[in-house]
Amino acid sequence: MSDKDSNSVLWFLAGLGVGAVVGVLYAPSAGSEIRENLRSKADEGREFVKERTRKAREQASDLVDRGRDVDPSAATATNAYCVPCSALLSLAARICGPS
Repeated sequence: MSDKDSNSVLWFLAGLGVGAVVGVLYAPSAGSEIRENLRSKADEGREFVKERTRKAREQASDLVDRGRDVDPSAATATNAYCVPCSALLSLAARICGPS
């Protein structure tokens, strides 16, 4: 997508949001009803974000666990760096012979 297209989409979404807010503010209902509706929608949005965050954490945890299952020696950061180094040293010893 080009910059011009993405810019147009952003402006469209901004206009859509402004239109929704103006429509809610000029709706033919009492102010207390509008405030209650806004409050309930905000609560729904908050719950949605909490749920999505919880799911993202679970997925990240699952991915980390699967990564550990693939290479258990890479469970710590030091092991993750040392394993490739020792493999390279043993390969170099095989190629060059003992030093």
